[in-house]
Amino acid sequence: MSSTFSGAMSSRWMRLWPMGSQPGAPSGSVAIVDLPCHDSTVCLSRCWNSHAMRQVDLRVTLISPERLNTTKVFDFEQETNGSVKFRPAEPVEVELEVVKTLRLEVWDVALRRIIAVAEMETKDLEKRRHWRLLLQDPLTSEAVYGTAPRGPDSLDRTLRPLNRRPSFLHLLIQVSEPGSFVQETPSSASTPSTASRSEVFRSSLGSLPPGAKESTGRKKVMLITRGTRGDVQPFVALARGLILYHDCDVIFVTEISWRNFAMDALKDLPEDRVRFRPCGGDTAQRVNTDLSRNFLSRSARRGAADRVASLRPGGAFFGEEASGHCRSFR
Repeated sequence: MSSTFSGAMSSRWMRLWPMGSQPGAPSGSVAIVDLPCHDSTVCLSRCWNSHAMRQVDLRVTLISPERLNTTKVFDFEQETNGSVKFRPAEPVEVELEVVKTLRLEVWDVALRRIIAVAEMETKDLEKRRHWRLLLQDPLTSEAVYGTAPRGPDSLDRTLRPLNRRPSFLHLLIQVSEPGSFVQETPSSASTPSTASRSEVFRSSLGSLPPGAKESTGRKKVMLITRGTRGDVQPFVALARGLILYHDCDVIFVTEISWRNFAMDALKDLPEDRVRFRPCGGDTAQRVNTDLSRNFLSRSARRGAADRVASLRPGGAFFGEEASGHCRSFR
């Protein structure tokens, strides 16, 4: 591996690996946890002997307004009970002043299509060394889960977990400043292992997970909302009030499409007082379809009673299970 980033020494560069593909990766470290079975297979707590290994590739696309988009592929190595590892490879090298967004797509090799996606701006990725990104369905933007919802029968309710775990993509980040040399690569001494899902919530056993901060003594409040701007904006005001007048730390959970709207409105506050966590989904995308617009147009001409009767419950419109797992983002 080269000891410096490619490109001009005056530029800032970022290197990115899926966890487990970097040099000196800890034994058992993986890039994806809770990957779903094939679409035609109903997973039951992943205990079926018939579970077939799902081969996937990870395609990282560098999106730049100034240059043509480029894509790097990380090849599949192994999958065990939904945990995926990619082959050791050179990192994705990102020129931070040029590349604005990274789109990470999980491709099913056999089906030749995208099964999960994550997208993030480089200005946010460079802030941390280790990321766990929520994987979302490329069509609905809802969180991807490793198991199907529980059914009504007693066996299904016994074996299938009450709360399904969403699928996460683990990334390792390294940034170089202009004119600096990068002599070392992440090693087992500094890289957290993600071999088991229990490690995601190791804090419940008394030790802090990698990247977690000691308690400040301030109250912590989690605000969770989904919907359109009218649903999100009041929670932004609430977050500001909790921080300024009640000395709270706020974790703001909503759809990723509202991240910039929420964080821009709170950017004058201390950075460590508010943290954003995505919950999956894209309500704006769903209500902007031709069918939804036609329904809303017809509803506007009907009486209030008819409109109320035609409304679907929130749970039927979108699932919110991923919100319960947002604490595992760092």
